[in-house]
Amino acid sequence: MQEFSNSILSTIEQNSTIDLGDSSLEMSDEDKNILANFLLGKDQAGVRYIARALNDPNSLVQMAWYLTSGKKAFSTIQDYYKKQITEVAKRNYTKGYEDARNGRNTSA
Repeated sequence: MQEFSNSILSTIEQNSTIDLGDSSLEMSDEDKNILANFLLGKDQAGVRYIARALNDPNSLVQMAWYLTSGKKAFSTIQDYYKKQITEVAKRNYTKGYEDARNGRNTSA
């Protein structure tokens, strides 16, 4: 059991950076502790938290969705926000350019 626990803790450390496509998310020590407790900890009845999650259809589906589609979903969300930011910047630039060209001072 100690070997398994050490393996989980080592794997958490090795995977402490979550790849989100164009960016990444670094797990805090608190995040790592929560994850370790979820994988290794037990409730008062001695049932592992991960075992309870695996026996719950909703949790199981959520975990499976993340494993099969999570990375793509994060990438899609990033692309959407990048596009929105670019469009707003372009629109603001065009408005500022047109205002300046027409002699309107909007800085006041």
